[in-house]
Amino acid sequence: MEVNVFQFKGYPCVRTRKVIASFIESGHDVTFYGVHRGEDVGITSGYSIRHLGLPSKRGSFSKLFSIPIYFFITFFIYFFKKSKSRCFYIVDFDASLGIYLSAKLLGKKGIILYDVLDTYADRYVGASYISGVLRYLESKVFSFSDYGIHVDSFRVNTLYSENVNTYIIHNKPRFDDLVPIENKAKNDCFTILISGGVYEHRGVLKIITAVNDLIQQGYNLKVDVIGFGDESVVENLNRHRFVTFHGYVSSLEAQKFSLNSDLIGCLYDPESPINRMASPNKVFDAVANATLALVNQEVNSGTKSSEALNVVECEYNSSDSIKAAIMNAMHKMGDCHFRSSLIQRANDFRNGELWDSEFACLTDKLQSNS
Repeated sequence: MEVNVFQFKGYPCVRTRKVIASFIESGHDVTFYGVHRGEDVGITSGYSIRHLGLPSKRGSFSKLFSIPIYFFITFFIYFFKKSKSRCFYIVDFDASLGIYLSAKLLGKKGIILYDVLDTYADRYVGASYISGVLRYLESKVFSFSDYGIHVDSFRVNTLYSENVNTYIIHNKPRFDDLVPIENKAKNDCFTILISGGVYEHRGVLKIITAVNDLIQQGYNLKVDVIGFGDESVVENLNRHRFVTFHGYVSSLEAQKFSLNSDLIGCLYDPESPINRMASPNKVFDAVANATLALVNQEVNSGTKSSEALNVVECEYNSSDSIKAAIMNAMHKMGDCHFRSSLIQRANDFRNGELWDSEFACLTDKLQSNS
């Protein structure tokens, strides 16, 4: 089956990379349609990438034009598709409208899946009328889909339709990306990992400030940063000798970093409603790799509650609270009995339901309907 993945990003996010890998392993041909960020176009890890529209960097004026251009191009991509033996996998509302309107006009030319990483209406603060309009439009797109996918059970009520087959596929790691837990060793220097989006609203600089204060007090810490984000934040990181910025890495490399860390930073600015509903993959990465995740108290995540053994909490806007949480993590990871309990939990987790088994339920269903 031909699988067309649509996401309003230059490259697939961490979760979408897992989606693509799972489709490829199931024998499907995958093409990713992203927005043009000026990157090279080509084949990446067994799938095709198509960048649509004009080059536009995040935060630039030209990005305003990239949204309608992406809309029109995706509209006509669907318009000219002929065979019905295909799947349209849409990630979030900003990638959906072109496909939705074209399908409404022409009828469905295959299976439409809508993966709700974030409800679009919750990205806006203080403008209830905008949120209301967006929520209505997004509910229309979701209801038109054949399958709806949520990342956590507590999010299901944000978008739901009794006419849509709804699946919950958590942000868990893939089995093939995991490094044997036996390779985990105790670090001489307490190691904090910051991964994914390197942005101010992810609390990156708050963690760096707290670590710097603790180092000044004589504690032995270092920070590894993997991912991509704002240039100004990256420049700030590179000023600190205790920080190593590695940039973009593969999923396998990311799991190696998780295994070799003692604490994974996982902060979200609670001012935005979308951040308060975050369902971080980094908590599951921590569980799978017998380490801890630093999560702020304001995040209302079912994941945070269910995996409490691996979570240390802090207040997002309190440097003292972040420092206290890091010191708490240092104390815990220095306890050999606690580390043993984390390793036991990691083994149980790896032997249970990872991404592979949850996503297989969906691909099996798609295969039977194709």
